[in-house]
Amino acid sequence: MDTSFRSMYLGLSAFLSATQRRRDLLLGQRLPESDPSFDEKIATAPDDFSRIIMKARAVRDYFLLVGPPGTGKTSRALRGMVEAFYGEGKQVLLLSYTNRAVDEISKALAAITPEIDFIRIGSELSCDEAFRLHLMENVLEACSTRRQVQERIARCRVFVGTVATLSAKTELFRLKTFDVAIVDEATQILEPQLLGLLCARNPAGEDAIGKFILIGDHKQLPAVVLQSSVQSEVGDEALRAVGLYNLKDSLFERLYRNLLQKPGFALPFFDMLCRQGRMNVEVAAFPNRAFYGGLLQPVGLPHQQGELILSPELCDSEFAPLLTRRVAFLPSEAEPSVQSAKVNHSEARIVARLAEAVYRQYAGSSGFDASGTLGIITPYRSQIALIKKELAAMCVPALNDILVDTVERFQGSERDVIIYSFCVNRAYQLKFLANMTEENGVPIDRKLNVALTRARKQMFMTGVVSLLKLNPVYSELLKSMGYE
Repeated sequence: MDTSFRSMYLGLSAFLSATQRRRDLLLGQRLPESDPSFDEKIATAPDDFSRIIMKARAVRDYFLLVGPPGTGKTSRALRGMVEAFYGEGKQVLLLSYTNRAVDEISKALAAITPEIDFIRIGSELSCDEAFRLHLMENVLEACSTRRQVQERIARCRVFVGTVATLSAKTELFRLKTFDVAIVDEATQILEPQLLGLLCARNPAGEDAIGKFILIGDHKQLPAVVLQSSVQSEVGDEALRAVGLYNLKDSLFERLYRNLLQKPGFALPFFDMLCRQGRMNVEVAAFPNRAFYGGLLQPVGLPHQQGELILSPELCDSEFAPLLTRRVAFLPSEAEPSVQSAKVNHSEARIVARLAEAVYRQYAGSSGFDASGTLGIITPYRSQIALIKKELAAMCVPALNDILVDTVERFQGSERDVIIYSFCVNRAYQLKFLANMTEENGVPIDRKLNVALTRARKQMFMTGVVSLLKLNPVYSELLKSMGYE
C-alpha cells in the first residue's frame, strides 16, 4: 500500500481510538470552548495580530485563522503565537503540508529574539541548509545514552515538521505531550492526514495534543485529489449532518463552515487577516472584490502605491503602453482545431516578447532577479515547454532561469511581475482551468485567485477573449480590464 494511503488509514484508526472528548469535538457533537477571562483583552486589542494571538491563547479546543495572500500568516501571526505560547512555558508542535512551508516556519522561528530552541523532524534532503543544525539527528548527535536523548527531547519545547513526517513518527507522543499544535497550509491537508496527529494519545491515555490552531485560506488551492467532486461526495446523511459533504474538503473547511452556521457563538474561534503587504492596490483590486468581499486593505508599502516609469530604451517597444500599467490583458488567437488544445502558439509568442520587455524594464531600474522579478503561469505542460522554447529564442540568458509552471507550483510564492497564459483553445477547457467553490452564494475560482495574487507590482494576462467570456468569473475579470 502507498505510504500516504497507509498514513490516512492509520489516521482513521487513531480517530476510532481517540478520547471521547476529541471525537465529539471533531464530529461536532461538542462545541469548542474558550476562556472568557480573555474577552476584554481581545475586544481592546490594538491591532489584528494582537487580537488573533489573544484568541489563540484563549481557546481551549481549536482556533481557525483565515490568511489571504500576503497577510503575514506565517511571518507575523504564526510567529507571534509561538512567542506567546513559548513565553507561557507551553509545549508547541508546528506542522505544515510541504517542506518549503516548514522552511518558512523555521525561518520565522530563527527570527525570534531571544533565540528559542527548536527541533525539526525530517531529513537533510528536504531541509534548507540554514536549518539543518536543528534537525533531530543533528541535535541528538552528542547524546550517547537513551537517557540523554530523553532529557534533550524533554528540554526542547518547540518541534516542527511536515504532517507526513510527524505522522510516520508518532512515537514522539510517547515522550512529549503538546499543549498546542499549529498547522500551517491547513486547507491543503485532507482530514485523514491530520487525524492521526490530532487524535494521538500519550502514555496516560490523554490527548497528546491539547488544542490545535489551523491556519489556511479555503479560497486558495485545496488538497490535490485525483477523484472528481462527484466521486468523493458524501451521501451518508449522518455524516452530512456534521458538515462532512465531500471527502475532498479539508478539516479546516468543515470546521469553518460549521462555525459560520453559529454566527453568535463562533467569534472567539476564528478570525481573518485583512491587511496585505504583497500586492499593489491595483493588482489586488479584482481578487479583493471578487473573492474577499473587499475586506483586504493594503499595508501601505512603497510598491503598493505610486506610478511606474517607463525605461527610456523601451519608448519604441510594442509593449510601451502596457509596461507602466499594473494590470493588463493581451488578446490572443485560438489554436486551429487540427492542433492540440494544450498549446497556444499565439500566447507563447506574446509571453516571450513581453517577458523580454519586462526584463529590459526592470534590468534598467531596480534590477532583474530571475527568481524574484518574473514568473510565468500556464495550465499545461505542453504550453510550458512551448513558452520555454520561445523564451530561449529571445537570446536573453536570464529568461531561461525564470520559473514557468502551473498555478499549483506557484502557490505560496510571489514575483514582482506575473504573466498568465490561459491557453484556452476550446470551450470545454474552461472546466479544467477553474477550481470552483462558493461562499455565501458567491462563486470563487481558487485557481484564478492564486494566479492573480502571486504578483507584487504587475499582472499581465493573455488569452482568447471570446472563450474566456463564457465563464462568469473570467467574464467579470475581462470587464474589469475594459473587455465588455
